[in-house]
Amino acid sequence: MRAGVALLVAQLGAAQPADPPPVFVYLHAPDGYAIDVNIAEISSVRDPREGHWLSTVHCVLVMTNKSFITTKEDCQEIEQMISKATSK
Repeated sequence: MRAGVALLVAQLGAAQPADPPPVFVYLHAPDGYAIDVNIAEISSVRDPREGHWLSTVHCVLVMTNKSFITTKEDCQEIEQMISKATSK
C-alpha cells in the first residue's frame, strides 16, 4: 500500500457499525399521561417505598441521568415489557 493511501486509511479509520436504533416501552404516569421510555436510559426498576410516593405510583424507574419516572404499571409488568422488547 502506498504511504498516501495508508495515511488516508489511518485518518478515516475502519468503518464503524451503526448504533442500533433505540428501543422504547410505552408506559403511563400516575395521572394517566402516556410516556415513551428509552430502555437504554433506565438505570433501575424499583418498587415504590411506602410513604414516599402517591398511592397511584406502582413502579419507579431511575434513569441514567438520575431522574425518576413514576408509573401506573407495576414493576413486574415493566420488566416483562423490557424483556420482550429486547428479545426481538
